[in-house]
Amino acid sequence: MVVDEERIQTSVRPVVEGLGFVVVRVSWGQQGRFRRLRIDVDMKRQGPVPVPYRGSSMTARDLEAVTREVSAVLDAYDAVSGTYLLEVSTPGLDRCLATEQDFRDFIGHPVRIVLARSMEGRRRIQGVIEAIEGEGSQARVRIREGEGVVDAAFHEIQAANLVVATPGFGVKPGGTGRRHKKSR
Repeated sequence: MVVDEERIQTSVRPVVEGLGFVVVRVSWGQQGRFRRLRIDVDMKRQGPVPVPYRGSSMTARDLEAVTREVSAVLDAYDAVSGTYLLEVSTPGLDRCLATEQDFRDFIGHPVRIVLARSMEGRRRIQGVIEAIEGEGSQARVRIREGEGVVDAAFHEIQAANLVVATPGFGVKPGGTGRRHKKSR
C-alpha cells in the first residue's frame, strides 16, 4: 500500500502548528509485520539553533498531546486505510534537514549529506554547514569539509542529517564519528 506522505503532512501540519510545534518529517514504512506512520515533530524555532545542538526540548506530555490531535485528524480525513502504528516522535539528535530553512537554522552545525547524483566523483559529503545562498531552484548549500568547501545545489540533496558531535570522538570529513585508533 502506498501512502501519500505529503498529503498527510498537509493534513496534520495546521493541528501540530496550532499546538506550538512544527512537523519535521512524515515517513511511511513497514516495521516487522506492521505498517508504520512516523511523524517527527519539534518545537517552533525562533532563529538559528545554537551549536552544539542539544536536541528537542519537547516533553512526553507534548508528544502525547500531538499524538492525540494527529490521530483524530488522520481518522477524520481517513488519510490511511487499514491498521497501522502511529508513532509521533522528536527528530532525534541526528535530525534530518529537509527544507532550506532547516539549513539556514543549522548553519555552523556538522552535517552528513547524500547527493542525488555524483559530484566530483562522490555522492556523500560530511562537514559543517557554512551558508545557504539563494532561494528555491537557485538555492545552494556551502559545506566546509576540513580545509575545502563543497557547494551543492539544494535540489540535488537527497538526504541530510545532523552529525552528533560527541566529546572524545572526532568527526572528520568522510568519517563516522567513531574514535580512531592510532597505529604505532
